[in-house]
Amino acid sequence: MQLDSWDDTVSDRVRDWQQRASLSSAQPPEQLSASDADVRELFIRKWRRVKSARFNAAKRLERQDEASTIALAMAGVFGFALPYFVVVFRSSLSQHLVNVLEFSGFTIGGLSLVVGLIEQARNYRKRSAALHRCGLQVNKCLRRLEAQPSMDQHNLEQLIYSYDRALEECEENHNDRDDRKGVTSLRLKAAKTDEERVVLRRELRWLSLCELFEIYRLYLMIWIVPSIVAIVVWVKLSPN
Repeated sequence: MQLDSWDDTVSDRVRDWQQRASLSSAQPPEQLSASDADVRELFIRKWRRVKSARFNAAKRLERQDEASTIALAMAGVFGFALPYFVVVFRSSLSQHLVNVLEFSGFTIGGLSLVVGLIEQARNYRKRSAALHRCGLQVNKCLRRLEAQPSMDQHNLEQLIYSYDRALEECEENHNDRDDRKGVTSLRLKAAKTDEERVVLRRELRWLSLCELFEIYRLYLMIWIVPSIVAIVVWVKLSPN
């Protein structure tokens, strides 16, 4: 995430608030000054960005869980249905074709089963739920901050504490693409021209396609490569 400059500014402002609070703890809560209001806007922008990224990460992990389920289903299709097809129609097939089909079925089915079980063991659904809960907590802090434009130092620091605690309790983190999708979505909501919306929607589609490819590329390899090998063997080693 490209939030270093925001974090430095916010951290400096929080330390300044804490120093002022320690020097005047007996006085009534101090309302935000003009410069503090600017930092409040930085908090709002940052928390919106983090919230969107967390929800994007949760959806990505859900898709990875779905992909592992599809892999297990493909293991059943290739590991059972294809050999059953060979058994039923063996009398109508050449021995060479039977060997190629059995090789394809056992190889693709076995690889799909192994990869699917490994991916299932990574517990994507639980990790997705944790990121979703974190996004909800960040959104709760964000809504409270947006609803109180004249918030005093104490209440703001309480919100900052709640935000930091939500991130600490979530062991998962979003990646750069989740963040980019979040930033692009926020820019799309704020876009004022049709040309800008078209460009941003195209960027979102591209990021989504890249995400899908990253999720399914391993599965595509274990489904396509053995099939290509089987076709080559069928052509090159055909007795005819």
